[in-house]
Amino acid sequence: MAFRGIVVDRALLTIEHPGGYVSTFEPLTSDLSPGDVVSAGQPIGTVAIGGHAVAGTLHLGVRLGGAYINPMLLFGDVPRAVLLPCCAPL
Repeated sequence: MAFRGIVVDRALLTIEHPGGYVSTFEPLTSDLSPGDVVSAGQPIGTVAIGGHAVAGTLHLGVRLGGAYINPMLLFGDVPRAVLLPCCAPL
C-alpha cells in the first residue's frame, strides 16, 4: 500500500502493483498504512462519503507508468449493459 489519507475532502487509498500499475480508490476509509502488503481478495477499506463520487459509490483510478488508463481494461470481458424500461406506459 502506497498512500492513505485525505486529499481535498475525500479519503483516498493508493496501492502500487507489480508491472507499474497504481490503483487509487476514493472515497475509502482504511486501517492500512503505507508499506503494508495487500493480497488479492483482501478487504482494503470501507466506502466513505466525499469527493465527486455519489454517496455509496467508489471511484477507481488506475495509472500505468504514470499515465491514467481505463480501469475497465483490467476487468476482462465485461458484457455491455442492457437498459430495460423502468416504468409502465402512462
